[in-house]
Amino acid sequence: MSACPQCGKPVSAGDNFCAGCGAVVQAPARAQGIAAGIAPAMRAFPAPHSGADGHTLRRIAEYERIAAILWICLGACQVLMVVTIIAGAWNIYAGWSRLKLPDMIRARDRRIPALYENNVAQLLVIGVLNLVLGGMIGVVFVGFDFIIRDMVLRNRHLFAGARAGTVDA
Repeated sequence: MSACPQCGKPVSAGDNFCAGCGAVVQAPARAQGIAAGIAPAMRAFPAPHSGADGHTLRRIAEYERIAAILWICLGACQVLMVVTIIAGAWNIYAGWSRLKLPDMIRARDRRIPALYENNVAQLLVIGVLNLVLGGMIGVVFVGFDFIIRDMVLRNRHLFAGARAGTVDA
Protein backbone atom coordinates (compact mmCIF):
# COMPACT_ATOMS: atom_id res chain seq x y z
CA MET A 1 0.00 0.00 0.00
CA SER A 2 1.28 3.45 -0.89
CA ALA A 3 0.10 7.04 -0.47
CA CYS A 4 -1.45 9.33 -3.06
CA PRO A 5 1.17 11.84 -4.25
CA GLN A 6 -1.46 14.57 -4.35
CA CYS A 7 -3.51 14.21 -1.15
CA GLY A 8 -1.59 11.61 0.87
CA LYS A 9 -4.48 9.16 1.38
CA PRO A 10 -3.66 5.41 1.32
CA VAL A 11 -3.84 3.79 -2.13
CA SER A 12 -3.80 0.04 -2.84
CA ALA A 13 -1.25 -1.38 -5.27
CA GLY A 14 -3.81 -2.15 -7.99
CA ASP A 15 -5.59 1.20 -7.88
CA ASN A 16 -5.30 3.49 -10.87
CA PHE A 17 -6.86 6.50 -9.15
CA CYS A 18 -6.96 7.87 -5.62
CA ALA A 19 -10.36 7.36 -4.00
CA GLY A 20 -9.92 10.62 -2.07
CA CYS A 21 -9.06 13.13 -4.79
CA GLY A 22 -9.22 11.27 -8.12
CA ALA A 23 -5.53 11.75 -8.96
CA VAL A 24 -3.79 9.16 -11.15
CA VAL A 25 -1.76 6.87 -8.85
CA GLN A 26 -0.44 4.10 -11.08
CA ALA A 27 2.87 2.30 -10.68
CA PRO A 28 5.41 3.86 -13.10
CA ALA A 29 5.73 0.80 -15.37
CA ARG A 30 2.00 0.32 -15.55
CA ALA A 31 1.40 4.02 -16.09
CA GLN A 32 3.74 4.03 -19.09
CA GLY A 33 1.91 1.08 -20.64
CA ILE A 34 -1.48 2.71 -20.16
CA ALA A 35 -0.40 6.27 -20.95
CA ALA A 36 -1.03 5.96 -24.67
CA GLY A 37 -4.70 5.12 -24.18
CA ILE A 38 -5.85 6.80 -20.97
CA ALA A 39 -3.66 9.87 -20.54
CA PRO A 40 -5.02 11.78 -23.59
CA ALA A 41 -8.59 11.18 -22.43
CA MET A 42 -7.72 12.38 -18.94
CA ARG A 43 -6.23 15.58 -20.31
CA ALA A 44 -9.45 16.19 -22.27
CA PHE A 45 -11.68 15.44 -19.28
CA PRO A 46 -9.84 16.16 -16.01
CA ALA A 47 -10.70 14.32 -12.82
CA PRO A 48 -13.74 16.01 -11.28
CA HIS A 49 -12.44 16.25 -7.73
CA SER A 50 -8.71 16.80 -8.02
CA GLY A 51 -6.88 19.39 -5.97
CA ALA A 52 -7.96 23.00 -5.84
CA ASP A 53 -10.27 22.62 -8.85
CA GLY A 54 -12.22 19.88 -7.08
CA HIS A 55 -12.48 22.01 -3.94
CA THR A 56 -13.78 24.96 -5.98
CA LEU A 57 -16.37 22.80 -7.75
CA ARG A 58 -17.58 21.27 -4.49
CA ARG A 59 -17.85 24.73 -2.91
CA ILE A 60 -19.83 26.17 -5.83
CA ALA A 61 -22.11 23.12 -5.88
CA GLU A 62 -22.71 23.40 -2.13
CA TYR A 63 -23.53 27.11 -2.39
CA GLU A 64 -25.96 26.35 -5.21
CA ARG A 65 -27.63 23.62 -3.14
CA ILE A 66 -27.93 25.98 -0.16
CA ALA A 67 -29.40 28.70 -2.38
CA ALA A 68 -32.00 26.30 -3.79
CA ILE A 69 -33.04 25.20 -0.31
CA LEU A 70 -33.22 28.81 0.92
CA TRP A 71 -35.47 29.78 -1.99
CA ILE A 72 -37.78 26.84 -1.31
CA CYS A 73 -37.99 27.74 2.40
CA LEU A 74 -38.64 31.40 1.64
CA GLY A 75 -41.30 30.45 -0.89
CA ALA A 76 -43.03 28.16 1.60
CA CYS A 77 -43.12 30.95 4.20
CA GLN A 78 -44.47 33.39 1.62
CA VAL A 79 -47.20 30.97 0.53
CA LEU A 80 -48.24 30.45 4.14
CA MET A 81 -48.57 34.21 4.62
CA VAL A 82 -51.16 34.28 1.77
CA VAL A 83 -50.48 37.96 0.98
CA THR A 84 -47.20 36.98 -0.67
CA ILE A 85 -48.46 33.79 -2.31
CA ILE A 86 -47.42 34.79 -5.86
CA ALA A 87 -43.81 35.43 -4.90
CA GLY A 88 -43.85 32.32 -2.71
CA ALA A 89 -45.06 30.03 -5.48
CA TRP A 90 -42.44 31.44 -7.86
CA ASN A 91 -39.65 31.04 -5.29
CA ILE A 92 -40.60 27.41 -4.59
CA TYR A 93 -40.57 26.67 -8.33
CA ALA A 94 -37.24 28.47 -8.85
CA GLY A 95 -35.62 26.72 -5.87
CA TRP A 96 -36.91 23.30 -6.88
CA SER A 97 -35.68 23.70 -10.46
CA ARG A 98 -32.20 24.59 -9.20
CA LEU A 99 -31.74 21.40 -7.18
CA LYS A 100 -30.26 19.64 -10.24
CA LEU A 101 -27.51 22.24 -10.68
CA PRO A 102 -25.14 21.03 -7.92
CA ASP A 103 -24.79 17.63 -9.61
CA MET A 104 -24.19 19.33 -12.97
CA ILE A 105 -21.54 21.57 -11.37
CA ARG A 106 -19.73 18.64 -9.75
CA ALA A 107 -19.83 16.82 -13.09
CA ARG A 108 -18.26 19.84 -14.81
CA ASP A 109 -21.15 19.98 -17.26
CA ARG A 110 -20.08 22.40 -19.99
CA ARG A 111 -23.59 23.95 -20.12
CA ILE A 112 -23.16 25.46 -16.64
CA PRO A 113 -21.39 28.74 -17.55
CA ALA A 114 -24.04 29.53 -20.19
CA LEU A 115 -26.80 29.01 -17.64
CA TYR A 116 -25.22 31.62 -15.40
CA GLU A 117 -24.19 34.06 -18.16
CA ASN A 118 -27.76 34.48 -19.30
CA ASN A 119 -29.49 34.85 -15.95
CA VAL A 120 -28.89 38.50 -14.98
CA ALA A 121 -32.31 39.69 -16.17
CA GLN A 122 -33.97 36.74 -14.44
CA LEU A 123 -32.21 37.53 -11.16
CA LEU A 124 -33.23 41.19 -11.38
CA VAL A 125 -36.87 40.26 -12.06
CA ILE A 126 -36.85 37.86 -9.11
CA GLY A 127 -35.32 40.58 -6.92
CA VAL A 128 -37.98 43.14 -7.89
CA LEU A 129 -40.78 40.57 -7.56
CA ASN A 130 -39.61 39.69 -4.06
CA LEU A 131 -39.14 43.31 -3.08
CA VAL A 132 -42.66 44.25 -4.20
CA LEU A 133 -44.55 41.07 -3.33
CA GLY A 134 -42.45 39.21 -0.84
CA GLY A 135 -40.15 41.30 1.24
CA MET A 136 -36.51 42.20 1.58
CA ILE A 137 -35.19 38.70 2.33
CA GLY A 138 -35.68 37.68 -1.31
CA VAL A 139 -33.49 40.58 -2.38
CA VAL A 140 -30.74 39.30 -0.05
CA PHE A 141 -31.09 35.85 -1.65
CA VAL A 142 -30.71 37.41 -5.10
CA GLY A 143 -27.45 38.93 -3.86
CA PHE A 144 -26.30 35.42 -2.85
CA ASP A 145 -27.30 34.20 -6.33
CA PHE A 146 -25.11 36.90 -7.90
CA ILE A 147 -22.18 35.68 -5.76
CA ILE A 148 -22.71 32.11 -7.02
CA ARG A 149 -23.00 33.41 -10.59
CA ASP A 150 -19.70 35.25 -10.22
CA MET A 151 -18.00 32.13 -8.82
CA VAL A 152 -19.16 30.03 -11.78
CA LEU A 153 -18.14 32.59 -14.38
CA ARG A 154 -14.73 33.20 -12.78
CA ASN A 155 -14.14 29.43 -12.91
CA ARG A 156 -15.64 28.74 -16.34
CA HIS A 157 -12.39 27.01 -17.35
CA LEU A 158 -13.33 24.12 -15.04
CA PHE A 159 -16.28 23.33 -17.29
CA ALA A 160 -14.56 23.83 -20.68
CA GLY A 161 -13.35 20.27 -21.27
CA ALA A 162 -16.34 18.38 -19.91
CA ARG A 163 -19.05 16.71 -21.89
CA ALA A 164 -22.62 17.94 -21.51
CA GLY A 165 -24.90 15.69 -19.54
CA THR A 166 -22.23 13.47 -18.01
CA VAL A 167 -21.80 12.84 -14.34
CA ASP A 168 -18.43 11.65 -13.09
CA ALA A 169 -18.38 9.41 -10.04
